[in-house]
Amino acid sequence: MKKAYRLAMITSASLLFSMVFYVIIVEIIALQEKSILGERALMVGIIRWLFIALVASISIGIRYIRSSMLRFDSSLSVGKRIGKLFKTTIMVTALCEVPAILGMVLFFIGGNRWDFYPFLFFSALLIVLYFPRFDYWQENASSHSSSP
Repeated sequence: MKKAYRLAMITSASLLFSMVFYVIIVEIIALQEKSILGERALMVGIIRWLFIALVASISIGIRYIRSSMLRFDSSLSVGKRIGKLFKTTIMVTALCEVPAILGMVLFFIGGNRWDFYPFLFFSALLIVLYFPRFDYWQENASSHSSSP
């Protein structure tokens, strides 16, 4: 279990630290002051609100997905439980990164770096909230636990 947990932790941390590259890319492009849509501010505003709604849906959906994926049948072996924990952790962490990606897309469309940063910070917050914790893994991997 420790090996799978360590791998999940490394993967989650890697996704969190990959957001540093998003910042670098956004700042390099912001220095060039170019955007795809140019002066279509109304379109950017609509897309921004659409992305905010999508991010809200994702953040609510993460809880549901996580809890539904971690419902264990009492007959599952510890190894299969650990496998489900690992898959769920990776999937949830990847979903946590989606807001940062949407913020980057919004930046590419509108050219305003300040459209990117709130999405980035929310994404980082989600990753920190759902970062793998060993006690949670132990509780869910034990054969006595039947729900997350």
